[in-house]
Amino acid sequence: MQSAADIFIHIRATHAGRSSAVGGNAGSARSRKWRAPGGRTTPTVRLAELDFIERGESVIFIGPAASGKSGLASAILLKAIYAGKRALAMTAQKLFDEFTASRADRSTQKLMCRLERLDLFLIEEFGYLNTVEPRQVNDFFQLMDIRCNRKSTMLTTNLGYEKWGKFLGNDSLVAALISRLGQKSRTFAFPKDAVNLRNPKLGLAATAPRPTILNAA
Repeated sequence: MQSAADIFIHIRATHAGRSSAVGGNAGSARSRKWRAPGGRTTPTVRLAELDFIERGESVIFIGPAASGKSGLASAILLKAIYAGKRALAMTAQKLFDEFTASRADRSTQKLMCRLERLDLFLIEEFGYLNTVEPRQVNDFFQLMDIRCNRKSTMLTTNLGYEKWGKFLGNDSLVAALISRLGQKSRTFAFPKDAVNLRNPKLGLAATAPRPTILNAA
């Protein structure tokens, strides 16, 4: 099974126009750094070093569907787990559903405490929600307010910041959220014409084997 570093390098190689993954075992993958032409380490690859977690920085991936946002984020999350970090991935829909369920059984505070302790929290598919209720938005803002500048949050979305207000239906809260994120975060915007990684012609696997480390959870 490929390590998180191998997966990360494979995804970056695909975006750089290279058709195959970088070879080598897990140990060699951890010890080397993929460099762009000219010998520079790219900003996205530097994320795999996990320094941003120590600084409590958040990372936002914005781009079209199938451009590799979740692949990059998941690889970083998996590497963080291997490094002993407390990390969790959840879709935005699942998170908002949990907010609603916690209101029903009065466990919202317990949920918030559990999520705020995570060293890295990945929220995926932000922009794909069935319905958005004001209480869910308030809970989301509260969680992000607690985590901002203290713990790292990764978020993948197809929506640019200018569309968040309409999506969540609360311009004032969104403005405050973006302001907080801007204090200590990095945004990676994928081009609209980014390679569609779901294109069958690329020959990429639709799914990856479940990492064994997750079976211990």
